[in-house]
Amino acid sequence: MVKFYLIRHGETDWNVESRFQGRENISLNETGQKQAEACGLGMLETGIPFDCMVSSPLDRAYGTAEMIAGCLGIAAIHKEPDLIERDFGKISGRKREDREWMLASGEDLQIEDEELVAERMQRVLDRFCKGDFRHVIMVSHGASIRALLGKYAKAGSVPATEVQRNTCLTTIVHKEDGFYLEAFDKTPKELVRETAVYDLLDRLRIKSERVFHEPLFTMEACQDVDEALGIKICKNLFLCNSSRTRFYLLLMPGDKKFVTKEVSKQIGSARLSFGPKEYMEKYLNLTPGSVSLMGLMFDTQNKVELLIDRDVLEEEYFGCHPCVNTSSLKMKTADILKKFLPAVHHTYTEVVL
Repeated sequence: MVKFYLIRHGETDWNVESRFQGRENISLNETGQKQAEACGLGMLETGIPFDCMVSSPLDRAYGTAEMIAGCLGIAAIHKEPDLIERDFGKISGRKREDREWMLASGEDLQIEDEELVAERMQRVLDRFCKGDFRHVIMVSHGASIRALLGKYAKAGSVPATEVQRNTCLTTIVHKEDGFYLEAFDKTPKELVRETAVYDLLDRLRIKSERVFHEPLFTMEACQDVDEALGIKICKNLFLCNSSRTRFYLLLMPGDKKFVTKEVSKQIGSARLSFGPKEYMEKYLNLTPGSVSLMGLMFDTQNKVELLIDRDVLEEEYFGCHPCVNTSSLKMKTADILKKFLPAVHHTYTEVVL
């Protein structure tokens, strides 16, 4: 298996001005340099044994690659012309308001065809699959990376308007049966949490569907995800008793209202409230907005008790975040109960809300 870590270069002044950069050789600004260093240090903390780095020859990408390589102790950076940014022809360097009328004019703007961009990006993946590398870093550009993702993302699985953030990572994995998109637009910490979920599901042979999306913080914001996956994402609530000595993860339908006294009475607990974020991070390795059943894989001391509403148990499929709120998963409820929970050494208590 070979895993490719696609990184969009750090910020430039033209990014700030919302200009298409195309083949123009714009360098990183001060913020971009800090982003690249932070990305490199974050990647170092993951402990992933990165063994190869390739980069677009343009200064903003190669400068990003140099700073990341310095943090990781990678001596050589391979310049790959095929990783260069999409040629935007006559709209290169133009601001948003200029681009809009130029694109609407019908004039031939000499913009590189997106399919050709994807083909040349793919050639780089193909070449580095033939060596002994396992974890390959590829530093490129927003439009070129998006063109490549179009080959592997299912319709609607990556937001059409989404632009990869500067120095965030997208991973494409190559196995015997081909390439597939694993994670989209993640910081190093987010990537570690998310891929840990996928690795565990693979080991347990739990099949899942996934979509990538903008950060979601409310159940109302999950409606588009519900439609894309054909399910209803349930609420995942992190709770604790008044003395903060017992902690709970409650799974309930998104359209049900959480009534503290109903849950407290059924489990014989003092009045429950939402658990502080420091305990959420300590026990489940999660941050507010990304609470998920999958976080139980990090609760090795069984500090968190699982509560599941009966209506959730009766659904054929179960939906949740993979420990980050920019992706969502669909799995069979039976697989969660019979495979996932035993593997992470947790049981559950049924409640009726």
